[in-house]
Amino acid sequence: MFGTLVLNFIFAMIGFIVVFFSAFANNGFLTSLIRGLIAYVSFFLIAYIFRWMIHFIISNPKGNTKPNINQSNPKDSVDAEQLRHSMDHLTDEDAEAVSHYIKDLLKEQD
Repeated sequence: MFGTLVLNFIFAMIGFIVVFFSAFANNGFLTSLIRGLIAYVSFFLIAYIFRWMIHFIISNPKGNTKPNINQSNPKDSVDAEQLRHSMDHLTDEDAEAVSHYIKDLLKEQD
């Protein structure tokens, strides 16, 4: 994940301090302490959720959850020259059928 749990603790402590001192101005110590602890837990969870979202965005920048075909197995990649030689014997109808098949695959991937 992005960052460490230390970021969560720092964010939670800042939330605790802000809520505790703002509540302490109008309430007693125990009430302010309880509100500060509730804020600490809330800010910790908020920081954790934001860290998780940032990690998800960074690890998956295109937003798709499907694996990339080219990255899944690099041994299956074909050199452009090999591809040209293998397509020399195709007729125009075969080439058009392959083209439509590839377009359908790309539509499914989006």
